[in-house]
Amino acid sequence: MNKFAEVINSLVVLILCLVLTGAIAYEYGLHETPCPLCFLQRIAMIGVGIGFMLNLHYGIRIRHYTISYFYAIFGASVSMRQILLHICPGQKPFGLPVFGLSLYSWAFIIFSCVIIGIGLLFMFYIPFIETKEPRKMPRFYQFVSTYLILITIANFIIVLTTCGVAPCKG
Repeated sequence: MNKFAEVINSLVVLILCLVLTGAIAYEYGLHETPCPLCFLQRIAMIGVGIGFMLNLHYGIRIRHYTISYFYAIFGASVSMRQILLHICPGQKPFGLPVFGLSLYSWAFIIFSCVIIGIGLLFMFYIPFIETKEPRKMPRFYQFVSTYLILITIANFIIVLTTCGVAPCKG
């Protein structure tokens, strides 16, 4: 059971990194400036990924899932706020759609899936799954952890180049 949980954790981190990479490529490829709410959603995705990454580094622990859970709730709230801002009559969506939905709608779907997934995990959690001590990580886990760190640094640089040290203008 532990190995399965570790593989799922690493895949979630990889998927989040790919989503963040896609968002950066999409925005720079189409020359679209991300908005402050987009940056908050990225922070939330990074936070979700950090909770799962902690499981890879320090073993499966409920508190690591809780970190991801709270970041997912925060991200879903920010995404829903942006959705609600743009569904009013006369308001056009922010950015071009991807497969028919805006990036913030996709973010809401991702955060909702994380919330449901972790909620199901909490509901069916078996106490003996928790590991007590860190161990040597396989290369794939090291890869996804490094990928998350690099995408976090890239997002930090993007925020600094877009907004500077002042708050971003909406």
